[in-house]
Amino acid sequence: MRRIPFAPLLLLALLACTGGARAQEHRWIHQDSIPNCVYLDVACYDGNNCVAIANNGGLKMIVRRTTDGGTTWNQIYLDSGYVIDNTHYNNPFWLRRVAQPSPEHILVACDSGRILHTEDAGAHWSIVQTSTGEMLDCISMADTLNGLAGGNTAGLFTTHDGGSSWQFMPRPDSLYRKGIQDLTCFTPNIYLVLTNSQDIIRTEDGGTHWQFNRGPTGSLRIAFASQKVGWAAGRILTGTGAQARDLIYVTHDSGATWQKQVDSLIPAAFGLRDVAFTDSLNGIAAGQVGKVLRTTDGGRTWRQEQVNLDAQLVAVIYPTSTTALIVSNEGNILKQERTITAVSGQRDASTNELRVLPNPITGDGARIRYEIRKPGTVRLTFTDMLGRCRMLTEEGNQSAGEHMATLPDGLPPGLYIVRLVTGDGTTAVQCIVQR
Repeated sequence: MRRIPFAPLLLLALLACTGGARAQEHRWIHQDSIPNCVYLDVACYDGNNCVAIANNGGLKMIVRRTTDGGTTWNQIYLDSGYVIDNTHYNNPFWLRRVAQPSPEHILVACDSGRILHTEDAGAHWSIVQTSTGEMLDCISMADTLNGLAGGNTAGLFTTHDGGSSWQFMPRPDSLYRKGIQDLTCFTPNIYLVLTNSQDIIRTEDGGTHWQFNRGPTGSLRIAFASQKVGWAAGRILTGTGAQARDLIYVTHDSGATWQKQVDSLIPAAFGLRDVAFTDSLNGIAAGQVGKVLRTTDGGRTWRQEQVNLDAQLVAVIYPTSTTALIVSNEGNILKQERTITAVSGQRDASTNELRVLPNPITGDGARIRYEIRKPGTVRLTFTDMLGRCRMLTEEGNQSAGEHMATLPDGLPPGLYIVRLVTGDGTTAVQCIVQR
């Protein structure tokens, strides 16, 4: 993978802008790292109980479990692929996707139509072979009994006994010869399927009747906060090397229509791989070269949080407002750590306020609003992601109170850092320019 140098400024704690209160600030902590390991997926039952699946060195398939929200991880499954009879070598199960409907109940969709299954947190495992033998790329459980799994050539399978058996579901004509990119099992009878040709297929009667809609272009993963409101993340190649546009869409009508929220080439841009929401407002998207996007308003605005890692972030899970995990293709598990908590209606009298309006910037006329607590020397800079100062906005003595500065028009798309330096210290926020 091509390595992208990141400016030291991106490693600063960036403050989100919320009126009248200190904002929540997050940083991503490396909780686990395995050499020669490729993590493939992560799932959680709640904020404490989560599982991650991985390919370690291409010959070992492993499942790891945490019961403390990602602080510590233990291996609960290892498939080396070797048959100890000195006669032959079996390929290991290739683990694809994982679901965790209870703390002890874990199901893994695998290659060759197999589903790995435990109901005692990995003490005992069973392997269920589905009828068609297709590779299973997706799995979702509505509860501990009812779930849906999907194959790469449109095979769909349902379970109503917790995964002990799986029944083939005759595919609708609209799914014929189309691979399944992702799926969601809302209830025992309500399913939504995203095909690899970006069609959305939905049933509300367990598959007897299906509704067909055109889905969001370039999408790889979907996440729903309710049966009606959901998001999709993905990418579209630009034709220049591996560069791709980062894409996020939202639906408010159960996938019938989709509106684009993000379509950007903010460096480094190689596309988004996954998206997760903890409720209807708070979500995280992750992608290539350590890119993380966060929203706190249902996706109307997204803020970039660059982690100190240039690996591909392949999956994100956001089970509670205080717990979020990301796994990478270089053996990393990252955990969200919240360091500043918003307190409604209160202000820290020693902290200067700093906001960019609007943010992201999509046109001309953007402004920086800042409020300083004490009179004194002020320095306000506008810097790009390479650390180059694009504009020295303000410098000199200023009175206490609110001030406003105007940013230049025609700024190129990208991520910028606004820094306010006073005698009380430095306040920094990130600003995204989209065109």
